[in-house]
Amino acid sequence: MTESITVTKGKTEPLALPADCTVRTVAGLADHANGRLAAGEGLVVDGSAVATADITFVQLMVSAARSFEEAAQPFAVTALSPAALSAFERSGIAAPRLSGAH
Repeated sequence: MTESITVTKGKTEPLALPADCTVRTVAGLADHANGRLAAGEGLVVDGSAVATADITFVQLMVSAARSFEEAAQPFAVTALSPAALSAFERSGIAAPRLSGAH
């Protein structure tokens, strides 16, 4: 079961990622990111609560960062849990630099 995500239009409030950031939940996260991108709102991600993450999470984060950059929209990551950082390490991809943006 995926966790629901509420989008607040007009605000770049941090998206608190769910504990499960795996292939089971990534579609909902991708939908949210695409909605923010289409609305021109940018995206701030808080990954401090991530307990499990896999390569699909890493792929989503990399894709989102590129998409927002190409659209000249803000994309920031304010926190990543040890599990999220481990997913990047296991994939051989550098984790995104953390931002103080809130």
